[in-house]
Amino acid sequence: MKLQELINTGQLEEAIELGNILRDVCEKVEDFSTLIKVLQIQAQTATYEGSLQETVKLYGKVSEFITIEQQLNEIKLLIAGRLSVDGKAIPPAEHETQLNRLKDLAKTDNYSVQILARLNISYLLYLQRAPSFFTEENFNTLIEIEESVQKNEHVIKPYLYNLMPKVHFLKLHYLFRQPNIANILLEAQKITEDGKTELFWNSFVNLPELNSIFIQSSHLVSSYYGSYKPNYEQELPEEIKKQIDYLRVRCAAILAKPTLEEKFVQRYVGLSSVYAGLLLLGNKDMIRQSVQNIESLLLFYQQVSFKMKLDAIYTTLIMGNFALQDFAQVEKTFRRYKKTAKNKVLNEENDLTIMGFYYAAKYIENGRDQYAKKFRKILEETEEKDGLKSVTRQLKEIADFFAIPSGK
Repeated sequence: MKLQELINTGQLEEAIELGNILRDVCEKVEDFSTLIKVLQIQAQTATYEGSLQETVKLYGKVSEFITIEQQLNEIKLLIAGRLSVDGKAIPPAEHETQLNRLKDLAKTDNYSVQILARLNISYLLYLQRAPSFFTEENFNTLIEIEESVQKNEHVIKPYLYNLMPKVHFLKLHYLFRQPNIANILLEAQKITEDGKTELFWNSFVNLPELNSIFIQSSHLVSSYYGSYKPNYEQELPEEIKKQIDYLRVRCAAILAKPTLEEKFVQRYVGLSSVYAGLLLLGNKDMIRQSVQNIESLLLFYQQVSFKMKLDAIYTTLIMGNFALQDFAQVEKTFRRYKKTAKNKVLNEENDLTIMGFYYAAKYIENGRDQYAKKFRKILEETEEKDGLKSVTRQLKEIADFFAIPSGK
């Protein structure tokens, strides 16, 4: 450090002047780690010069900024701990305790602590799947955070840490419930663009891009799956076809990199499943490739803990077999899923989708009323839940196309 060099060479006045400049700059950009070091040097300098009152004042400032560093670390630790339970919902009381702590930190005077706490309040609501996450008030908060970060670009963020991809990620999940594909595509593009500006991704898997691909693909499969119909591809809007094609190409390119499978097997499995989902939105050859890819995942990675991906993988597999109208395989897939998923926490959307497709396949195969009734029961269950509108729509389209009776 230049400051130390000046002191070591007897240039104390220059060192004091440089120290004051550094303090001013570090406070403005909120570089607390450097600021603490400068203040500690200044405090010890004051001690050697016999100005103990100044020493006390400066060490008081050190404590102040150490507290800010501790608060920032507390937020990161809280979120890391929350993610360590695989993104599952936690007991309501524990969730409220975490939420209240972040709300307290959001009221502090420091900008970095405020903005990080506010953003992660929204993130906790998302992880808990809380209804308040999907409110306009929360979305407006995310917009305010985005504008604030852009306005305060001079504030230094910790290395390897970027707030904007998380902001866009959360905005995307809100927008999925709004019928505006243009806004969804715009936010997904922002995630990808943010990831390109960070050079450190050259040493890691580009998580912002993967998140963008995962989110876009989930939306596309939920909104445009219908490959069991003749001429399905011809009915897709051109803009959507281009988006699907682009995502398939990106998935294939990322999966082709040996590093992903060798070092990040969970993400490799997740992206492979997403790629298989995108193949469902193509022709019969692509759908057969999708089924083959999923079967390979289940065969070669059966020793890997899929965590929350298990039901998503089986959802893709059963939808692929359904699109091929291979109803015998639909039944086999369903039975494998029920056996494998026993005593596991499952995503409700995927679980109901799998059951709906299975009962639809059984009715189409043998025309028995009992399966039509079970299908309708699943459909009614999805209709009662606000968060399952895409599943309701898919099942209604199947019921209409295959003339599954309502039983009413």
